[in-house]
Amino acid sequence: MLSALMAQGELTVALVCGGEDDPSGIFQPALRCAGRLARLAKAGAVPVREEVLDRPLARCPSLAFLEENLFGEGPGQAWAGECAVVRVAAASPRQEVEWCAAEILRLLREENCRCRDIAVCARRLDGYGELVESVFARYGVPVFLSAMEDVLEKPVLALVTSALAAAGSDYPYEELFRYLKTGLTGITEEERDLLENYVLTWDLKGPAWTRQKPWDMHPEGYGREFTPADTALVAWLDGLRRRVIAPLEALRKGTDKTGRGRALALYQLLEDIDLPTRLGQRADSLDRRGERPAAAQYRQLWDILAGGLEQCALLLGDTELELEEFSRLFSLVLSQYDVGAIPVSLDAVTVGDAPRMAHKEVKALFLLGADSGAIPDCAVSPGLFTDQDRDALSAMEVELAPRQEDKLRREMTIAYETCCRPSQRLYVSYSAGEGDNQRTPCFLWARLEALFPDAPVRDGGDPLARLSAPDAALELAGRDRLVAAALILWAVTFALGQLAFHLLGRGASARIARFSMLYTNFTFVGIPVVEALYGDTGVFYFVVFLVPYRMIYYSSAEPLLSPPGLERRARTLPEKLKGWFSPPVVAVFVGLLLYITQWKLPAPVSGVINSLGSCASPLGMVLCGISLGKYDFRALLRPKYLWTPLIRTLALPALTLGLCLLAGLEGELARVAVIFTALPTASLLAAFTIQYDPSRDSQFEAAATVLLSTLLSAFTIPLWAAVLGVCYP
Repeated sequence: MLSALMAQGELTVALVCGGEDDPSGIFQPALRCAGRLARLAKAGAVPVREEVLDRPLARCPSLAFLEENLFGEGPGQAWAGECAVVRVAAASPRQEVEWCAAEILRLLREENCRCRDIAVCARRLDGYGELVESVFARYGVPVFLSAMEDVLEKPVLALVTSALAAAGSDYPYEELFRYLKTGLTGITEEERDLLENYVLTWDLKGPAWTRQKPWDMHPEGYGREFTPADTALVAWLDGLRRRVIAPLEALRKGTDKTGRGRALALYQLLEDIDLPTRLGQRADSLDRRGERPAAAQYRQLWDILAGGLEQCALLLGDTELELEEFSRLFSLVLSQYDVGAIPVSLDAVTVGDAPRMAHKEVKALFLLGADSGAIPDCAVSPGLFTDQDRDALSAMEVELAPRQEDKLRREMTIAYETCCRPSQRLYVSYSAGEGDNQRTPCFLWARLEALFPDAPVRDGGDPLARLSAPDAALELAGRDRLVAAALILWAVTFALGQLAFHLLGRGASARIARFSMLYTNFTFVGIPVVEALYGDTGVFYFVVFLVPYRMIYYSSAEPLLSPPGLERRARTLPEKLKGWFSPPVVAVFVGLLLYITQWKLPAPVSGVINSLGSCASPLGMVLCGISLGKYDFRALLRPKYLWTPLIRTLALPALTLGLCLLAGLEGELARVAVIFTALPTASLLAAFTIQYDPSRDSQFEAAATVLLSTLLSAFTIPLWAAVLGVCYP
């Protein structure tokens, strides 16, 4: 065919080659193809012109280094600069895909990428296609699945094969209703269910479907008297039976037993059930549901069926065949067809098999499933010829299926083309699995580690990756019971605070002790401490844990700290609501709304809010200093001022740790709860006391509690971090 094309005009062939000098052997299949093309051209006296094409997009230096050194002997030294290659290890394919979706959102927001600049691929998409579609839809990432699907996987094949099997086997129940359940025969699901119930009740098969006498059995079985409704139902079912069986009978009774005759009879059956219209209706329904690629595939099916029947008619001709033989041959013809779709959006992430996507330039590429079981994909195929036989035939220009060595080289070429596609970022990930399904990374992993030893390996299970999508982040928070644990801890500490309040005589010290047991300095001290101990993941858990505390904190200060009997003006309902829905409480809900909707405040507004927020705790400490400056510092050492900070930093963390161990809590949740209770008393205690309690002694005690608990926490927080490291390694 290529020789004929060469003779007709100019023929252009593009190959990925590295020149004649190819010590790694990865370009040998392409070089061999180029050699055969040159010999064909020479035999036909056709001139040959060779051109070397450069990359259309500039590349970052580390990816250019990767392209030069991925195969072969490698460089003299590893890459030492900024690296654009990222390796990701996940526990499961779903975790791997979720990390990929979150990173794509980050690229879109922070690195000025468009969806069309990003591609996601796997050596084979079989285990990732549906997962990518569902996860990406949840993360709000538009995706185009660039994959060809086998026609045999569509309901239309079940329709054809079951129709041929039912007509050729005297209408057994299984085959006949497999034909009807495709939804393409023109009867509704309700009609099919009523017919199926009747058939199962009377075990109808064979002649019962084709008899001329109407059905007259009671729809509910033996021994029942007919009512007018039963009679009408049976008559309706008999009419439905005749409608279903008529096109199948025409197929079964066809007088032309040749391949051409069978093909024409099957084509007539498909026309009788109006299959083209049914396929068009299903495509329209998929369009309305937003499933445009699937709709485009259904619109191709009728042409494929008609083309397959034409091929059978031409190839089989006058060869006589039974329906069963014709069914097998027609299925074999259909197996050579694939269906696909073109992108329905100009800006979508392209997802597909690595070989199909090897020639599309992108800025960022994600290679999923890079485990040793998937790459290289060159399993031994059965056959009569050995590799030595194939070598001998290849020397005589007789090409058979590729040898094992050729398959391996082809896999190396695919790996090379895939890794060299992106111009800015390359991500290679695999899922380790668990139990009997454990996997190890493929050879690319070790090669990338040797070329880029300083590049860290990302954790695909990092919960911070899920913060990119509001739904996923909120699900993560709910799954780990963070809010529930915070509410339970608040209830426990409130009960202890109330107990202390009554034991201490319900005075100023009692009120300060109660407040101190409930609230800690979670913003100014807590978040930096958790970040230093447990990183960004710990901060995420900690911030979610704080949501109920932030909602209660500011509105509960007045009732907790106000002395009894203090004369206050009776407040109206709007004033009470204003107290409970104070600006800090409203800010919590506004922050959640901004996070869920992903709305961005203008930079000047955001900067002012951040500056004001960072002032709250320092101002509380300033007020502590003002209150303490009027007294002798030695007064702080009185026992009445020491016991509340000691309970705050030692007793409460010990109680919380015990409850976590008793409840079987693990991981970040237990660490966050214990560190929260080990923090010093909230610095705003001093400010609240000044606002709600006019007593100078109360104000001094509040400031002393804040100061002493802060000083003690400098020693107790490292202690509890070490204890947690032992209990939760």
